[in-house]
Amino acid sequence: MPAQGGEAVETTKDGLETRESEDGKWLCFSRPLNTPDNKTAILKMPVGGGPETLVFKGVTNRFWALAGQHLYFMDLDAKLHATLNRFNLTTRQISRISDVEREPYWIFGWTSFSVSPNGAEIIYPQIDVDVSRIMLVENFRW
Repeated sequence: MPAQGGEAVETTKDGLETRESEDGKWLCFSRPLNTPDNKTAILKMPVGGGPETLVFKGVTNRFWALAGQHLYFMDLDAKLHATLNRFNLTTRQISRISDVEREPYWIFGWTSFSVSPNGAEIIYPQIDVDVSRIMLVENFRW
């Protein structure tokens, strides 16, 4: 929809999350791969409309962001710990940035992942304490 108002224009079919490229020329968006592990594909298309192009396949839903010429994502399936990774959109090379020490907080549809414009900071939710308590209630009456 134009910022000045007007009619909304559909840009994608079955697109979920969207991010605009730094230069404003591309719209990147996720599309479910219909797999049991909730993986998505990241595609791009010209902002003004046009054909879709596959950028990257196999990102966990909601755990990706764009910054500069990079797609940042968290690999929740990495051995031992989840990892933070950077995919260079030009060279198509993946670099592992860091291991994630604690379990990321992941609920389908309720997760957030963000990267600063210069790629220096990444924000994501994590579980610091996962506790269950069993309580005894005495003299309970129904």
